[in-house]
Amino acid sequence: MTIIDGRSVECCIDVIPLLAAMRENIVVNFQYHPFDKDVVNPYNDFQPWTLKMYKRRWYVYGCVPEKGMRIFSLDRISDVEPTNQTFQLPEDFDAEAVFFGTFGAYVTVKDEPQTILIKTDEWQAKYLRSLPLHKSQEEVERTPEYTIFSLFVKPTYDLKQEILTMNIHAEVLAPISFREEIKENLAEMIAKY
Repeated sequence: MTIIDGRSVECCIDVIPLLAAMRENIVVNFQYHPFDKDVVNPYNDFQPWTLKMYKRRWYVYGCVPEKGMRIFSLDRISDVEPTNQTFQLPEDFDAEAVFFGTFGAYVTVKDEPQTILIKTDEWQAKYLRSLPLHKSQEEVERTPEYTIFSLFVKPTYDLKQEILTMNIHAEVLAPISFREEIKENLAEMIAKY
């Protein structure tokens, strides 16, 4: 077995039929290995519509009839079997619109994009200037001690995780509800220590 980036090549090879099916609009069946459960979930009749990359992982976004739209990490998919069914991609499907206002991989329909203000020290600001978190990122205030950045995104789990990686160098100012979520996560982290 060959290991690339901590994963077996077999994992990578197993998704080739999925990518071919996406190109040809072919419905597939596969097994999915979620990280949060010790069970393998079978998915049948999946229509692969588009791909997205986030943090060195590829995700496939598509439709599972009667379950709706789903996104799956390619490195957790196995046993891909193309079916003899085809699907028609909706004429009005726009992958960019689907992921508009989304930070990370997961698409949430319950949340709307909103203005999120993040205050950073000047050290962290240099990183955010050189590699913005999102294409909507703007500097709204800059002083020698801090910078306030504005993002127009959904307050997703992935965004929360990214902000927490900035440690003491960043603070969410708005919206208050998202700030409180971050604060609760920090309190839970402190309780572990």
